[in-house]
Amino acid sequence: MVAHDCVGLSTRDSSRWVFLRPIRKSKHPLERTVLIQNMLKDRSVVEFICEAVLRAVNDRTTSKTLLSFYVAVMLQYIASLPVITDEILTAIFPYILEGCKAKGTPEYQVRCECVNDISSQLASGIVVRY
Repeated sequence: MVAHDCVGLSTRDSSRWVFLRPIRKSKHPLERTVLIQNMLKDRSVVEFICEAVLRAVNDRTTSKTLLSFYVAVMLQYIASLPVITDEILTAIFPYILEGCKAKGTPEYQVRCECVNDISSQLASGIVVRY
């Protein structure tokens, strides 16, 4: 689960996870907008979330809550992008496609199809950089 994966993350000043430091101290939940802002700044945060969800699905330790979180965060992330570039699609589509093929986990499959449909609609504004 993503929360479990976050426990061991370094929050040193130079770390991509420094934005988690205030919630570690306060024990308050992370605001989704803060997470989205950091996903927009650092694509490796997006990849971490996608990997964590895929790992949970593969390990059969996923839950409806985790999948709902994944869809909500990914849709907000995609909607918040000023431009959807080929680099962004290259980063997230493998995870979406894996989810669409996840026959053993129909809830994950349906949610990934939802993300895929919406990202496809938004992709009409893709900027291809050569």
